[in-house]
Amino acid sequence: MGLSILSSRAFDRIPQGDRDILNRSENRNYARPLVILGACWLLALMTHPASAADPLHVRIDRLIEQGHVGPVASTATDAEFLRRISLDLTGVIPSSAAARAFLDDKSPNKRVALVDRLLTSPRHALHMANVFDVMLMERRAAKHVKAPEWQTYLTISFQQNKPFDQLAREILSADGDPKNRAPIRFYLDREGEPNLLTREVGRIFFGVDLQCAQCHDHPLIDDYLQADYYGMSAFLNRGFVFQPDKKKPALFAEKAEGNTSFKSVFTEEAGTTRPRLPGGVEIDEPAFPIGDEYTVKAAKNVRPIPRFSRRAKLAELATNGSSQTFNRNVVNRLWMHMLGRGLVHPVDLHHSDNPPSHPELLNLLASEFPAMKFDIRAFLREIALTQTYQRSFAMPVDLTKHIALATATLPNLEAEHKRLEAAYEATGKVIEAARAAVNIADEAAKPLRAETTKSNAAVTAAVKAADTARKPITDAEAKLATKQPLATSLTEAAAKTTEAAKRLPADKELAQIAAKLDVRAKQLITEVATLTKTIATRRPALQAAEVKVAAAHKVAAASDAKAAPFEAKLLAARRTLQTTIRNANAQRTLAKVAELKLARAKVFVDYSQRLAAVSQTQAALAKAKTDLQAATNAIPATAALLAKAKAIMPAAQKATTDATAQLTQANTKLTAASNVAKLVQDASAKAEQARASLPQDAQFLQAIATLKSRATTLSKQTEEAKKVVTARQATVTTAKTQLATAQKSVTDATAKVAAAQKQVADFKTRINTINGQIEAAHTAVDESHVLVTKEWTKYFATASLESLTPEQMAWSTLQATGLIVRQLTAEQAAINKKTPLKPEEQKDAAKLAARRTQVQQAAYAKLKGNVGNFVRLFGAGAGQPQQDFFATVDQALFFSNGNEVRSWLAPSGTNLTARLVKLEEPKALTEELFLSILTRRPADSEVADVTQYLAARPKDRSAAIQEIVWALLTSTEFRFAH
Repeated sequence: MGLSILSSRAFDRIPQGDRDILNRSENRNYARPLVILGACWLLALMTHPASAADPLHVRIDRLIEQGHVGPVASTATDAEFLRRISLDLTGVIPSSAAARAFLDDKSPNKRVALVDRLLTSPRHALHMANVFDVMLMERRAAKHVKAPEWQTYLTISFQQNKPFDQLAREILSADGDPKNRAPIRFYLDREGEPNLLTREVGRIFFGVDLQCAQCHDHPLIDDYLQADYYGMSAFLNRGFVFQPDKKKPALFAEKAEGNTSFKSVFTEEAGTTRPRLPGGVEIDEPAFPIGDEYTVKAAKNVRPIPRFSRRAKLAELATNGSSQTFNRNVVNRLWMHMLGRGLVHPVDLHHSDNPPSHPELLNLLASEFPAMKFDIRAFLREIALTQTYQRSFAMPVDLTKHIALATATLPNLEAEHKRLEAAYEATGKVIEAARAAVNIADEAAKPLRAETTKSNAAVTAAVKAADTARKPITDAEAKLATKQPLATSLTEAAAKTTEAAKRLPADKELAQIAAKLDVRAKQLITEVATLTKTIATRRPALQAAEVKVAAAHKVAAASDAKAAPFEAKLLAARRTLQTTIRNANAQRTLAKVAELKLARAKVFVDYSQRLAAVSQTQAALAKAKTDLQAATNAIPATAALLAKAKAIMPAAQKATTDATAQLTQANTKLTAASNVAKLVQDASAKAEQARASLPQDAQFLQAIATLKSRATTLSKQTEEAKKVVTARQATVTTAKTQLATAQKSVTDATAKVAAAQKQVADFKTRINTINGQIEAAHTAVDESHVLVTKEWTKYFATASLESLTPEQMAWSTLQATGLIVRQLTAEQAAINKKTPLKPEEQKDAAKLAARRTQVQQAAYAKLKGNVGNFVRLFGAGAGQPQQDFFATVDQALFFSNGNEVRSWLAPSGTNLTARLVKLEEPKALTEELFLSILTRRPADSEVADVTQYLAARPKDRSAAIQEIVWALLTSTEFRFAH
């Protein structure tokens, strides 16, 4: 079923373990899981088709770039690369001379040449020995195997470029053989404790930390089951430390008995398991008759040796190239060593909820490393040559086209995630069916298993009885084998001595010797006879016991034969379940990868949106500032209008006041004239009435005429006064209108000024608000930038920033201060003086390389005592993972007040400060300083800073130089590597 979807060429590229599973396609129980497994491998093969023409480092870069949404960082500078590769391959920064030579080298292939030179340098083996020591032992105290012996073993392994499968096999199968005792340290310095070893072997060699699955299925990681823990434990729980004599070195021994069962403390669900690797199925084991399980049986002071060693089988299965879990773990750890983080990170938590950042790449590396015969040196070389490894820290600047691409891919990524999640959900029913099949098979096997247990117990009892019956016979036979030849020899000696005594009757002493020999010979003959009788007497009981053993074996064999089909069916069902769970986890991994890829794209899109928000708020700020300026500019004009309007007001108010006064005056005159005119008119009217009575009175008539005339005149005057009042009223109205107009102009101008001032205030408020929005937007961008940086670092689009290990910091400090070069010079002189190379040897490349190694090792041995304080302060506790960065006050005090580092800074011989003191030219001094400590040339501003600092302290220049050196050694740039 699984094979039908794979071509023969594709099938050849599948690891052997999965090929074996796929080959079981004739078994119906495997049909569904095989389709899933075949589909998973088809997907993997399609996503990274092999190309024999491309070197591994080219294929690595291709897969890294295919898996990334967005641009990648540019190539690191030569200085960055030199420092990085030197630390990773040799554990120490280069000397200033080496740095200067590399930076000045113009050859196009200088990076490749540097990698090859470092990989074959004596420091490489020393550094990798330390790297693997920390990885394997995690700074545990050396109790049973001395640290130098262990370090020498690792160093020689890396000097010989020992394949990793061989190294791992030696460690996992070690028993403490004096010919190669060092590898047993892994077991002995963990005191052989089975549960600790189960966790440590699973974690370090297979990348799965099963500790929390000992008493129940892991509470946080669905992939880690209690059955997985005990499948690994079954390889190791028969082992124990063997040291009957505390004065002699401990060994590691193994029993042949001990099946593995378990029960969950949560669910009470019980189970049994044979040994199995993480991600694998239970293994087949040979069956031996009870009593015949050992090549060497356990006895007092005798280490037992089983015919079948589960630990040896563990070593074989782990390292034969078929275990993808083992292969993936080691390449992931080597990748982390070079890149600062694993493709799976943390490196000991491989599971479907923590999938590889690049699944296709991890599959590729896990298949290529065995194909390279587990050659660590060649593998590290391929990683070092990748563009991925050689990337800079700096985030790319132009993200425009990549943002658009990421945004466009979101719908497809969401659809892909939903599809894969649904496919994973569908595997639940397959697992339930497989688990039900296991339960059914287990129930069917239980009665027969009980019968087998009973018959095996009868065999054990019979064998014990036979051993009891055999012991006195064996003991007697052992004694008889010693005394029989002795009795024969003494009898012959006694006879010949007696014959000699007869021929020399005068020799009394000879006669006495003959008598003594005869007595002792007869005693031995009696003892031989007694032993022979004992053997003969006890042999029937032994024969009867052996008959019972044979009968018990026959019954047990019958029970085993009867139970075998049921146990085989149960084993097959369990293997099917294990394969089904593994395939479901693989499907879950695909879904999780899709989920993380979608999340990564969303983070990138969110980052772009936040950048856009910053741009928008900055544009709004620019517009608000423009509007503010316009509003501010408008205030003088409106203020001028107000001033002009206010200037008109006094004249308008005066004109109104004057016109009103004139109107009042005219009204007064009009009133007076009207009143007089009315009186005169009234008087004229009365006089006219009276004329009728006095018609002839001329004087009276004259008076009446005068009154009339005066009345007419007054009437005219009144009309004139009215006209004046009307004119004055018009003037007042005009003046009031003009005043009202002026007042309105003032009011309008005042309103305009107020409006302009308010507009300015509003724009200022708006600008303050926008500034706050810009600050918030920048904060949001910074937060998003951190996420993007983490994501891009996680997916190797930019270089990772990692702190130096304690050993790297120690050796780099020794290198920077000049102590390593000084010690190398001293050791070379001493060795050349003691054993000088002959002229012909000085032309032999191999001899010269051997001498360099000898000098390097001698210098290393002399200086390594300085590393202890760094490890104590900067390393994690014994038995703990050693990758985490932390800072403490003690670390700071060590560098600021510690006599050790301070003493290295005192000018002496050819050390750094002594060299710097001799350099008068500031630029040359600063360059030597920076190349020695930071592996780069200084910037102009840094040269200026150093120059200024030294110029300010001409009288204590040496102390000033020491302070500058100390400042760079304690800088962040020095402490971090990648």
